Amino acid sequence: MKSKQLLLAGGALLAINAVSAESSLDLAQPLVCAATQVVMCAERADCERGHPEAFNLPVLFRVDIAKKVVESQRVSGEKRVSTIGSVTQGDGKVVLQGVDGSSGWSAGLDQSTGALTLVSADYGVTYSVFGTCVAL
Repeated sequence: MKSKQLLLAGGALLAINAVSAESSLDLAQPLVCAATQVVMCAERADCERGHPEAFNLPVLFRVDIAKKVVESQRVSGEKRVSTIGSVTQGDGKVVLQGVDGSSGWSAGLDQSTGALTLVSADYGVTYSVFGTCVAL
C-alpha cells in the first residue's frame, strides 16, 4: 500500500508541475492533494520534521469542496472522512476549516499554484502539513 501511495503522490506532483501559473484550480471539481512534508510539535517536546508516513498521516487525500468533505487513508490503513465546516475564498486563495474527531483543522490553498498548507491541532499536539493539490 505504501508504494502505491508514493507512486500516486509522484504522479500527482508531476501533474501539478504541468499546471501553469496562469491557470486556476477548478474548485467545483474534486481535488487530490499530496502531502510532502510534515512538522509535528508536541507539548513539552521538540518539534519533528518528516514525511507523512513517519507520523501515520495520509500521503494522499481527496478534497471535494462542493460536497464539503475530505477523504483520506492513513498509512496504517485507517480510512477517514472529515466534513468541511467552512469555505472562505478571496484573492486566489481558499481557506477550509473543519473538525475531525477531537482535532480541529484549517487549510489554505493557492488556486493558481495548488500549494497547500494544512494545520491540525489536537490536545497537546499539532501537525503542519505542506503539499500540493490538483483537480481530478
